[in-house]
Amino acid sequence: MGKNIKQMNKNIRIYTIYRMLFLYFLNDSILTVYLMENNISVTLIYLLHSVSAAVGIVLEVPTGIFADIHGPKSSLLIASISYAISNCLFIMGGKSIVILILASFFEGLCKNFFSGAETSYLYMALQAENRNNEFTKISGNIESVQFILTGVTSAAIGYLYSYNSLGPFILAIILGTAASIVLLPAKNYKEIRKENQQNKYKLTLKEGLYTTINNKKILWLMIFTFFMTLMFNCILSGNQIFLREVNVPVKYFGVIYSLFYLISAIFSKIAYLFQKGGNYQKKLLLFLLSLSVCAGILALKNSIVIFAIFIPRMIIGIYPRVFQQYINDEITENRNTILSIRETVKNLPVITILPLIGVIIDKKDIGSSYLLISFIGLAGTAGLYLLYISQQEKNFP
Repeated sequence: MGKNIKQMNKNIRIYTIYRMLFLYFLNDSILTVYLMENNISVTLIYLLHSVSAAVGIVLEVPTGIFADIHGPKSSLLIASISYAISNCLFIMGGKSIVILILASFFEGLCKNFFSGAETSYLYMALQAENRNNEFTKISGNIESVQFILTGVTSAAIGYLYSYNSLGPFILAIILGTAASIVLLPAKNYKEIRKENQQNKYKLTLKEGLYTTINNKKILWLMIFTFFMTLMFNCILSGNQIFLREVNVPVKYFGVIYSLFYLISAIFSKIAYLFQKGGNYQKKLLLFLLSLSVCAGILALKNSIVIFAIFIPRMIIGIYPRVFQQYINDEITENRNTILSIRETVKNLPVITILPLIGVIIDKKDIGSSYLLISFIGLAGTAGLYLLYISQQEKNFP
């Protein structure tokens, strides 16, 4: 990594430092506990997740257009500033639902402006030097270092929270502000825009929607995305509640989350093994089935089954690469539009079902919610398998 940094131009060095400072998953390990200790119900906590997801649905495509018009640097600045504002509001919020909703809004704003802009800036900076063939190597190195930093800081966050519950949020504000300041001198790269771009955008969006609905395999992938995202969000958002149920001290949460990141990194290294031999749909269904079984195991609410909490993190390391390979093989046109549609689909279960899971946790317990999630996952797996068989029969009469 050190040798690569020396070869980078000023803008890429600035971007690299920005990425090292902007760790927007920093407080994932303690946020739910923080809100619960402020007497915020699980229903409201999950509703806050829905607010963030709703911002994603509304702004997913517009933020991409914003980056095209004003350059990815502008989007990255808005992302890190929104991150700092969000953490300020979480500190100020306490028991105020209105302020907490605003905090979740800025959290969603941060994720939307950051998504896509972080890769496009690096690619355009390298392209300006005719070095875009180095993108995969350099971006991989940056992601690797950022992962290590996130893991190390996550391990410390639980202890910091135990010492001062506002400490992690103050740290996030400092890092988000520092990242914004560091990025200011960087050049803002922009693509040359063609005339009638707005009309072209509307046409592309229309064609992308048509392809998504009429291409049976892509439609299958969109339905699969809905169920997979539902399972991930319902299981992962309940991690801290589950850990409290089995009497794990909060100060160890950061260490456990650092292990989550480490496990995902390890399994991402062997993801290529799952790309061999085709049969992508069956492999994807295996991931969904594994999450369904995992939820069923966690429903037991026993420290003996705590190992199951790591299963989703193993799948996170493998699943994205297999999915991306398959969907990119299927898409022949309007690629970015279809991928943006998928990002929108990913937010739908967070808005529609996650709040209901929160109600179940409040009225019953985390075990009941996991049991329901397991049933939904198994039903989704069966339905998608039958749809897959139906498509195969039509392709091979």
